[in-house]
Amino acid sequence: MIPSLPFSDAGETCNNADDYDAPCDYISTSPDIVYAFTPLSNMQLDIDLCGSGYDTKVFIMDEALNILACNEDYYAPNNPCGGYVSRLKGALVTGGQLLYIVIDGYGGGCGTYSLSV
Repeated sequence: MIPSLPFSDAGETCNNADDYDAPCDYISTSPDIVYAFTPLSNMQLDIDLCGSGYDTKVFIMDEALNILACNEDYYAPNNPCGGYVSRLKGALVTGGQLLYIVIDGYGGGCGTYSLSV
């Protein structure tokens, strides 16, 4: 659960299951991790995985598991944030709506991640 913003966390996805996917650019068989968040009001969310150690994908789902926003490759190769690392900028979300922020990967890949919301 994300209690309030700003929020940051770090972890590793390899020991998790592949429970969710969003078809943004590529279908994934990577393990994922999920954070729950309910914004108090309508807002734009910035979700950044800068500093993650593998080819990431990040997406937002509502509680009915509809995909609201998705990014597979925001940062280009050789970027200081990491090549093929994901970021969502200005994702519009509705206040009072339970959201799931999913950190996923490309092609079965997994590794360490750094999350900033």
